[in-house]
Amino acid sequence: MAKRVVSEGHDPLVEGVIEKLLSPSTIANNPLLVNEVQLLMRSNSVQGVAAALRAMACRADSTSLLPHIDVPTTLLVGDDDVISTPAEMRQMASVITESRFVTIPLAGHLSPMENHDAVTSALLDQIIA
Repeated sequence: MAKRVVSEGHDPLVEGVIEKLLSPSTIANNPLLVNEVQLLMRSNSVQGVAAALRAMACRADSTSLLPHIDVPTTLLVGDDDVISTPAEMRQMASVITESRFVTIPLAGHLSPMENHDAVTSALLDQIIA
């Protein structure tokens, strides 16, 4: 994808990833947010986008570090997230000692943008607890 972005611009990425970033509900019911996400993606330089894609592809797996987290941790995931799925996030939560797992309804990978009220509530619940 990095090569395509460099040669073809933002469109292949924007068109190919929007359904992975946002929930079907957001796509169907919130065209303003869909447009905002697309504009944000296009606002970055092609070189920057390509570098970020390459960095994500080459990053090391740090799953082995999760059991060493020793602070209260909240793992939030959109119930429609296909990038970091609820099952993957639940597994991560299971190995973090002081963790809390929360699914955010009507949200995909960008849950703070898609359902900010539920995200805020989940974070406030962690602070108050």
